[in-house]
Amino acid sequence: MTTFKIFGRGAETVDMTRRVLGRACFLSGLETIDFIVRTLEPNGYNIAYVKADKILASKAQEPCDYVLALDSKAPAKMFDDLKDGSIIIAKNNVDVKKFKVKCRLVGAVQNLEMAILGGLTSDFSKVSIKSMKAAIEEELGVSRVLQNAFEEGYKNIK
Repeated sequence: MTTFKIFGRGAETVDMTRRVLGRACFLSGLETIDFIVRTLEPNGYNIAYVKADKILASKAQEPCDYVLALDSKAPAKMFDDLKDGSIIIAKNNVDVKKFKVKCRLVGAVQNLEMAILGGLTSDFSKVSIKSMKAAIEEELGVSRVLQNAFEEGYKNIK
């Protein structure tokens, strides 16, 4: 089972990324469950989770395999619930020295969430490019700008 954590300040952006990722997992033939946790404090972070596998054994929250960091800052809360060997996909380098995780970077300036989903698709082979592009189109409509940002993240993850 793979668990994804989507972490950012904008509730709409986190929710949109959750919907696209959940749809892409489903279109790739995986059972999927997803939900969002919103904070009530001003400038608080929002967190969404997506779990996907051929057959979901449990709906309970589990430590995360991937973190999609949609914000340039990396507060301690972002590192909660991580497994050893988890992968953080972000725009900026995240100091992960005290954690047993890896950080992969995408270089997009606009449509960061699409570039991060592209980077994730490059790293996570259970979701196909075709499924992710179809999910973007189904959830957000036909947009060459969004597709280009996705492709840029897919090709240029480091």
